[in-house]
Amino acid sequence: MSVHGPIAGAQRGIMASLSEDDFSCPVCQEIFKNPVVLSCSHSFCKGCLQQFWRTKKTQECPVCRRRSSRDDPPVSLVIGSLRLCLFYGRYGRLN
Repeated sequence: MSVHGPIAGAQRGIMASLSEDDFSCPVCQEIFKNPVVLSCSHSFCKGCLQQFWRTKKTQECPVCRRRSSRDDPPVSLVIGSLRLCLFYGRYGRLN
């Protein structure tokens, strides 16, 4: 099923302007795996953030150093969804 029209065109334009760097964890520099988001709006792989917190022995953002009040930050549904869109846009549908 193909989607057409102005919304589909806008989506294609947004996806075309995104690169893998937009989906890279600032800790490991890889494409996000199980992305989580902190209250400061920075996102990380869940495992990278947990390892960073264990190493630093403090719950702060690896980018801006703002302290997190949550032991288990929420999953970043937006990044997860956009990451899938990028994948499908590049490699087609999965069977």
